[in-house]
Amino acid sequence: MKLFFKFFLFLIFISSYSQIGTNALEKKADSLHEKKSYSKAIRLREFYLSNIKNKQSSQYINNEIKLYLSKYYLTTNWNEKLELLEEINKKITSETSLSENLKFEFFENYYLTIGNATGDWVKSLEIALDYLKNINTKNYKLNFRKKIKLLQDIAFIYKELDNENKAIEYYFNLGKRLDK
Repeated sequence: MKLFFKFFLFLIFISSYSQIGTNALEKKADSLHEKKSYSKAIRLREFYLSNIKNKQSSQYINNEIKLYLSKYYLTTNWNEKLELLEEINKKITSETSLSENLKFEFFENYYLTIGNATGDWVKSLEIALDYLKNINTKNYKLNFRKKIKLLQDIAFIYKELDNENKAIEYYFNLGKRLDK
């Protein structure tokens, strides 16, 4: 019985140590991504993902999205960038455990990439405005700087659509829109 108890304690120790190790890997990969060391972040995140057994877990999906975003920044072709973002679009909209910062990083890249890859600035604008509407109606916790960036992007898209009046209106009413 003592041997069984010691073995059980050993298993608990190993599993908790393993969990601590994997959390450290995720944090290190996040740190590398933030420092724009995308190649290193990709290698570490791929290793980390290979050690997650449940491929349907929120942990796996969150890290898979982060992996694709790191790959996105290393890709120079707009069409390839769009393919990467389309791969994770369904996961972004269906996964409820994603942080607002991760959603923002995705959507900011997504609507601008659609415009640059396809020239379809109308679709780009629709996605950006829909995202802004979701932020306002669902009370997403997005910091002030990111809200301003989103509104600047919308003004930029209006400019790309040759609607300078609407672009100027967005810039002019930036402060008013943030209060909504």
